Amino acid sequence: MFKRTITILFILALFFTTSANASVTEGGVAILYGDGHAFTVKAPEGWVLDTDSGVDAQIYATFYPKGERWKDSEVIAYARGVPKNAAIPDISSFVTATIKEYHRNGSTGYKGHLVSEVQLKKDRIAKIYHYEGDSFGNYEAVAYIEEEKTINFIVYTSRSKEAFEASIQKFHDIVDSYFFITDQVDMEKIEDEKQ
Repeated sequence: MFKRTITILFILALFFTTSANASVTEGGVAILYGDGHAFTVKAPEGWVLDTDSGVDAQIYATFYPKGERWKDSEVIAYARGVPKNAAIPDISSFVTATIKEYHRNGSTGYKGHLVSEVQLKKDRIAKIYHYEGDSFGNYEAVAYIEEEKTINFIVYTSRSKEAFEASIQKFHDIVDSYFFITDQVDMEKIEDEKQ
């Protein structure tokens, strides 16, 4: 376990060094981590990884086509992880909670459905849902990967159905790049190391 923690800290140190030098990287690989999770995802060919634009929304890895910008690209993607808890112990409850939240916020026609399950590296499975009907007219696909302590997910969203369908393969490329590293992330230790 000690060796594993050192390895994770070394990998995270590399990430911090890289992200400090370039916030937008074509084909970049992001390491996302938090309590109970550390995983990687990679920008697909022709897309960039942006580690700055979503930070205000607590999104630390955003993806979009090269030459576009996060705030006005017609298609974007991002990745996150959330800890499991009593209210969200699995993917099904996460999906239900998401739909209820949209309904509560005025998108009463918001709906989602399971489209497919995709086999990933290290015997992981991504459950892919498609959503539509929010008050902004967006189309979304979300890949959920359930780990022991977290539900990690990759969101792909578009302002039009045509753009959504035209770039859906790029979303699948990001999903296919998912690689789980560990659930042994000590955030207190990382914060101490950063200071």
